[in-house]
Formats: sequence, C-alpha cells, structure tokens
Amino acid sequence: MKITLSRLPVLLLVMTVIFSASAAVVSAASTSQADKPFDPSKACSLTVLYQDGETACAGQTARLYRVADWSAEYEFTPTGTLAGYGLTYNGLTEASQWDTVTQTLAARIAADGVAPDATQSTDKSGKASFAKLTPGLYLVRELRIEDKTGTRLFYDTMTTLPALDDEGHWVYDLTVIPKSEKLAPTYEDVTYSVNVIWNDKGFESYRPQTLPVTVYKNGKVYAEPLLTSGSADSPATQAGMMYYSSGLLTAANSAGNAVEAAVRLAGTVFDNPLSESSSDWHYEWTVPDDGSQWNVAGTDVPYYTYTVKREGNTWTLEYVIDRKEEPKPATPKTGDESNMLLAAAEIAAAGLLLLFFGLRRGKRTADE
Repeated sequence: MKITLSRLPVLLLVMTVIFSASAAVVSAASTSQADKPFDPSKACSLTVLYQDGETACAGQTARLYRVADWSAEYEFTPTGTLAGYGLTYNGLTEASQWDTVTQTLAARIAADGVAPDATQSTDKSGKASFAKLTPGLYLVRELRIEDKTGTRLFYDTMTTLPALDDEGHWVYDLTVIPKSEKLAPTYEDVTYSVNVIWNDKGFESYRPQTLPVTVYKNGKVYAEPLLTSGSADSPATQAGMMYYSSGLLTAANSAGNAVEAAVRLAGTVFDNPLSESSSDWHYEWTVPDDGSQWNVAGTDVPYYTYTVKREGNTWTLEYVIDRKEEPKPATPKTGDESNMLLAAAEIAAAGLLLLFFGLRRGKRTADE
C-alpha cells in the first residue's frame, strides 16, 4: 500500500538524472510514490562515478556539501554554512526549480570560498565513495579535468539521501553519475550577459544604488562589474564607473577621482578600475570561446534573498524581499534626515532651557 503524507515536496530527487545547461539534478518523482516513509535513523552512502566514456577518471577529488537535514515527514531544514543563503527546498514542483537552487548554491559556494563537508579521491574505476551519511539533501560540486586530450567538465549534482527507485522503494546506498561535457573551444567571439531583476513591489526604495557581482572563469575571479539602475542621479552613473576587472588593474585610470569615489560605493577600493558602460541592472562581456567554464554570483543585500539562474549564455540574478524579515514600506524623505534630527535636538534643548528658567523665575517670585 502506498502512503501519501500531508506535508511533502511534490518533486523529489531520485535516481533518474535530469540534465540541464549547467547542473545535474538527480530527479524526479513524487514522494507519494513511496511505499512507506524512510527511516531517518538509518545511515546512507553516496558513490559518485566519474567516467569519460569508457575511461575512468582516477585520482580526482570529489567535494560533497550537506545542504539540508531531512525529516521523515519530508521536510527540509537548511543546515550548516549554506543555511544562511535564505533558500528553501520544500515544495519545489519542477526540475527547473531544483536546477535553480543548485546553480545558486554553486555560485554562492564559489563566491564565499565555502569548504566542503567531505572530500574523497576517485579510485582507478573513477569512483568516490562517501559513507555513514545521515538522511538529507546533498550537493556534489562540479569537477573540471584538464589533460592532453582537452577539458572534461562534470557538472554540479544535487541529490537526496535516501532516494526512491522506480518501484517506490527507498535506496540508502546511492550511486550517481554527474552529467559531463567535453569542452571543445571554437575560439570565436561569444557574448555573455548578466541581468538583475527585483521582486520587491512596494519596497523599491530598499534597493541599493549599485550592486557588485562577480564573474568567474574556470572557478577563478575574472571580473567584478558594478551594476546600477542606470538612472541619471545614480552616483555610479555620474562617476562613469561601471566595471572593473582584477585582470586589468594595470590599465590607466583615466577617470581619476570620480572613478575612485564610485568604487568606494561598492565597499572596496581598487587601484586602476576601467570605465565601461552598464545600465538597467545589466552587464555583458565578449570573449573568445577557449573552452572555459563561466559562472556568476551576486552580493548579499539587506532584506533580500537571491537566486542564480542560467539560460544559455545569460545569467539572471533575482532578488526577492525576504518575507520573514519584510521591512515596512519606506516613507519618502522630505529633507535631510541628519538636519531634521539636529533641529529636533535643538528644539528639545531650547524647551528644557525655557523650563529651567521658568522654574527659577517662579521660585524667585515666591521668595519675594
């Protein structure tokens, strides 16, 4: 008899691998297909198999991250370092949604330099095995292999432990094969782009004037564009500073102090930033296709959480007001707030002085 629980994610990561443009999601069936709930006290294991055709990728390092705890009621609870990213894993109904959270976690891990919870080297058959794992949601980070034959990329893979098989039985010892791709460079120019969208109707005033994002090439920082709304009154727009690249810091700083001032708005000072155009929360760059792997990460903004989604050569960073810490709609300012506070303090001080002298005068009159 099949058991259907009242609180459960509609889509569960199981043994069939769904491939996307940049991640492998071990997916996808409903937990309603389970013949019984899984045993949360039972230990699990995960074997990751890295093979290029019939060739085993030996001596490679597999990196495993524990993303969330998982209860017998099929509820995920984010855990560890990755819990601070504000992502939710309950109620995801499409494989594309799992793909988005996988991409977001991968981008955040790269940006923050988060260390894996466990690592294992692949044996001569290309297997890396992780034992004594508790039930939960796990991420296997991408693996890039370069040798004389070229570059092979194994994509990020997300899976639950345990997982369901096709007959609705729980599998506690799981083997996954990450999606892989042979990168064949064309050396033709390719244009990549990143867009920021804000899901914050009624709270637009909480958006920052500028938003630094980070572009990664093969896991290393390639550029750090400073995106803006492109409005005429934006300080970064006025300064003309929209982009700086760590690989091009020796370029002449033709914009001078205005550029330096704009860079300070991002919270970090770089010696020789470049001046390029960017507006409407959009940035793009064109480079020869040399077989490199690109990724993009955003920056934390107070009251917001964000996700990363890639479609083709375009990344979309969506910033959403965090409903758990939803701010009150900002009241439009009618003047300089610091001056208003100063004036209020002066009025209060004047009132105290008048009260003081009034009391003294009343006392002196009574004595007479």
